Amino acid sequence: MSDKDDAFKQGYERIFGVKTPERGVWVYDHAQGGLIPKHEYVPQDPDGPAIMKPLDPFISPVDGTYITDRAQLRKHNKAHGVTNINDYGENGGRAYFERKESDRQATLRSNSRQAKQERIDTIKHALDAATRR
Repeated sequence: MSDKDDAFKQGYERIFGVKTPERGVWVYDHAQGGLIPKHEYVPQDPDGPAIMKPLDPFISPVDGTYITDRAQLRKHNKAHGVTNINDYGENGGRAYFERKESDRQATLRSNSRQAKQERIDTIKHALDAATRR
């Protein structure tokens, strides 16, 4: 072996050690804080796919149909033009309905965006008419 090869080998062993590299595919696991073989990796993704629990059967308040599964519920809702309250977001759409109530109250108090814009337009129109005289 030449001096160049010997220096390379010593530098390599100093950096990587004398253990021969293992072949395979590795994945960094945050829970373990290191690389693990890909076939042993089980992702802990809270936003990943989930399995929904079965739908509890119920009688439709719209037409009295006995609904037993989600596919039947989707067909029923489409046929009658209705929707489930959970379609409006978490907590039964509470945030959606609170926002809609706030918009309704703003409209009743003439405090809505549209009412404000109409007042601004009226003022601009009056100023424009006054400057033309």
